[in-house]
Amino acid sequence: MTVQVDPLSDLALRYQAGERQLLAEIHARLGAAIERVLHAQLGHRLPGCLTPDDLRQESCVILAELVQRWDARRGTFAAYFHRSFPFALRRYVHRHRRRDRRVREVMMAHDALLIALDRRADPASQAVDEVVVWRQCLDALSPTLRAVLWLRHVEGLSFAEIGRALGKSKVAAHRLHARALDLLARTHAER
Repeated sequence: MTVQVDPLSDLALRYQAGERQLLAEIHARLGAAIERVLHAQLGHRLPGCLTPDDLRQESCVILAELVQRWDARRGTFAAYFHRSFPFALRRYVHRHRRRDRRVREVMMAHDALLIALDRRADPASQAVDEVVVWRQCLDALSPTLRAVLWLRHVEGLSFAEIGRALGKSKVAAHRLHARALDLLARTHAER
């Protein structure tokens, strides 16, 4: 007796076996369901650090992770997707809501850094000690994290452009930027 596997589950199994190009077809077959979940999520206010484009891109990452984690012995991929995808997307947004609160605090620290650097240009300024502290904080970051801050805040590049410059994805560039700001704020708070 042969067990029939539904077409979507078959695609997921083939993807797990190494046919990575099938992700586009899986995404196309689930496109309407993905759009419904995205639409529902976009109906709520997104954290300031997330854009609708970020959410759409992350939906592809989540889909790939779900396909990889799915266990065929526990049901069809469609059933697993419909249970897991909305939860994973909400969890992603929730993590950014928490991070958004920290980023606002860090951005205030970053603004203070810029003000201190502006004062440094004026030799009569008394802000030299603060500039030294900020310089030490920046020096504590890895070269990659310093580069991300430079490319974003001095060069004014988008996260997609930063990702390309560093050989990473847009999402990875965004995460590196958030980590750099978080480390910068924590290091400054310790001094």
